[in-house]
Amino acid sequence: MKNLLKITFLLLLISCNARKSEIIENVIQEKEPKTENPEKSILVIDNGKYKSVIFQSEYAKEFSKNDTTKFVFFDISIETVEFINKNLNKEYCNAVHKWKKKYWEEIIETIKHNKNEYLLEEYNNFTTTSLKDCNEKVNDLDYYDRQFIGINSPSGKKVIYIQLLDLRDDTENLKISLEKEFIIGYHGFFESPKRKSIQFLVDEKRFIYSGNED
Repeated sequence: MKNLLKITFLLLLISCNARKSEIIENVIQEKEPKTENPEKSILVIDNGKYKSVIFQSEYAKEFSKNDTTKFVFFDISIETVEFINKNLNKEYCNAVHKWKKKYWEEIIETIKHNKNEYLLEEYNNFTTTSLKDCNEKVNDLDYYDRQFIGINSPSGKKVIYIQLLDLRDDTENLKISLEKEFIIGYHGFFESPKRKSIQFLVDEKRFIYSGNED
C-alpha cells in the first residue's frame, strides 16, 4: 500500500510538468512507423477516433531520483500500445469484473452475517448484471483518449498504467493537457464513467484492474 501511495504521489508531481510532444500521425494504420525515438519524452499516436499519448521514462524519472523507493520507469514501445489498443475492448470488462469479484468474495460473508440488505442487493446486482452491462457498453471505449506510463512494480514486473478519458464534451477543458501531462484529478469528472483506468502487464501480455493483482 505504501508503494502504491508513493506511485500516486509521483504521478501527481509528473502531472505538473509538461514536456514537448512528438506527434506521430496515424501510426496505427502504417505498416512501418515513421519513427520511434525512445529519447522523446512524449509520443502521440493519432488513431482518428482517439489519441494514444505515451509518456516515456524521460518524462518521469527526474522526479523519482530523490525518492527512497527508487521507482524505475521504462519506455513503452509503439508495438505494445498497438497490442493494448487492439485487445482493450475484448479484455477490459473481464479484468474489471475479476477484480470486483475478488473484492466481493472477501467481504460477502461479513455482509451476510450482518444482514446488510443494501449491500446484499448490490452483490446480487454485481453477480447477475455487472459483466453483461459492461460488455454491452465496452465499444464506447473506441472514443476514449488514452494516456500510458510505464512503471516497474514493487514485485519487479513491468506495468503500464492506462488512463481512459472521454473528452468528447470536454466540460473540464482537459483536451489542452492531453498531450502535455499525465492528467490527475479528483471528484466530478474523475469519478464519473467518462474516466476509466486499466493496467497492462507487459511480459505476461495481460490486463489487470489493480496493481495488487500482479
